[in-house]
Amino acid sequence: MIQTWNECPHMCTCLFQIKEQKIVVDELSNLKKGRRVYTQQRNSNIFFLADRGQTLSSCKSKC
Repeated sequence: MIQTWNECPHMCTCLFQIKEQKIVVDELSNLKKGRRVYTQQRNSNIFFLADRGQTLSSCKSKC
């Protein structure tokens, strides 16, 4: 039996997260080297200044 997108919401969520992650990697790749990047702490609204290269490499490893 073939499942449709409506029958498998988990699949839709996973595909959305993958697409979102690819967009983040593209955006970080297009930034100039001198630009500042902030990362958000999990489960909070606190942001910290981060290294662009390190943030890009951690995002690429998640893809």
